[in-house]
Amino acid sequence: MKNFILLLIIFTSVLFSQEKNTLKLTLKEAIKIALLKSDEKYITKINYDIAQSKYNQALSANYPKLDLELKLQRRDENTNLHIKNTIPKSWNKMMLFIESLEKTENITISKNIENNHNSNISKNIEDNHNSNISANYTMTQNLYGRDSSVLNLNLTYPLYTGGKISSIINQAQINTKLKKSDIKLTQNELIFNIKKLYYAYILTHNINKSIENSLEEMYIINDLTKKLYEGESLSVNKTDYLKTQIAIHFIKTNLINTKSSLDTIKLTLASILGMPNKKIIFIDKVFDMEEIYKTSIDLKTLIQNFKKHNINMKRINLKLDISKELIQESKAHYLPKILFYANSQKQYNSLNTGYNTKENKKSWTVGILAKINLFNGFNSTNSLLEKKLYKKKLETYSKVLNKTNTLQIKKLFNQNKTSFKNIQTYKQIMKLAKENIDLSLKAYRIDMIKTRDLIETQLHKSKSEIMYYKAIYNYFLTNIQIERTMNKDIK
Repeated sequence: MKNFILLLIIFTSVLFSQEKNTLKLTLKEAIKIALLKSDEKYITKINYDIAQSKYNQALSANYPKLDLELKLQRRDENTNLHIKNTIPKSWNKMMLFIESLEKTENITISKNIENNHNSNISKNIEDNHNSNISANYTMTQNLYGRDSSVLNLNLTYPLYTGGKISSIINQAQINTKLKKSDIKLTQNELIFNIKKLYYAYILTHNINKSIENSLEEMYIINDLTKKLYEGESLSVNKTDYLKTQIAIHFIKTNLINTKSSLDTIKLTLASILGMPNKKIIFIDKVFDMEEIYKTSIDLKTLIQNFKKHNINMKRINLKLDISKELIQESKAHYLPKILFYANSQKQYNSLNTGYNTKENKKSWTVGILAKINLFNGFNSTNSLLEKKLYKKKLETYSKVLNKTNTLQIKKLFNQNKTSFKNIQTYKQIMKLAKENIDLSLKAYRIDMIKTRDLIETQLHKSKSEIMYYKAIYNYFLTNIQIERTMNKDIK
């Protein structure tokens, strides 16, 4: 009794552990989880935020630029002014001027008094009335001290840039739309992959179930063959019995392969959903046949919707808009740029004389700067040519993409119609194969058909079921491939 209770506890705990690590989902739930946890979608969302930030940066060009600048410096020597000249004045006034300069701070004067007519200098000094006396002097004035600081408040505002600023802003704005379309593309691709796994899961599950049924039926045929062989049947011998054994082993191998494929689908699904430790199982085990019969697809409408709603075509058009703005930006190099500027300055210097006057300590400036490019080594010409060629490239690519996707839609449309017809055909074959195996079994019991014919009949029944499920899978797959090619908002 104790052993039984212990086994029951172990079995319950294992079962609970398996249930805990198993997640049962519908298709809509799987898509919802994938969209919430997708790293790819998160990356595209970050790219969109970056593009939005760049757009806001571009808008800043519409506002004036205000800078506060502080400059501290020390020179190796004072900045000075050196003047050498002759003062042709009367001696008396000249001496007074030179003496007053000598008394001035930071001015050094060397003087040389001479008689232009070689007269006695001392006598001329005493006379103090000789107009032919002159003085040569050299004056050195310190204008700026070694230590200084300058505080600048600068304002600049572009009045006209030839359309360059508006072009850059438009490029950034269009780029945000491109990055937003990236989110839709990533989302559509994610939904496509989930749906593809969902239909592959149902297909593999149904094939697995069909093979299991075929294996059970082959075991029945094997037992019946053994009974007929051991009963000394005239038409059944040992080789027939061995044929049934070989068929059973082939079916077992196929069963192993389909189970392995089913496990791979579950692992892939768990990885996409961001739950690698979970075992994902879809609640739905069969295809929704009502969706097949209510679906009506018209090729002309498909192509029209593609041209109208396809995200990739919209992206090409956005890129073409950007190329036009790039051309406008390049053309702006040929136009003048007009800039308004203003400056307020406050400075300090270690010298209180010279240039460092009360008026110079504080100052302001306003003005307008106009600039036009005359020659830059043909850079502007080649830049404009590059942008025009890029635009032409996009226009050509748009035509190629339109043709390629139109052809792809037609191809998928034909495959979809073929799959729909195959569903009807294999459904009928499956019905006939079931009737055939029932009749063949009855005939086999009374030695009316050979073992080989019975095995073939059984395999035909199993094959018709598998082909029927594959036709349904191909129908749904081409549907979502058409959705993917259309690149509308897949739901």
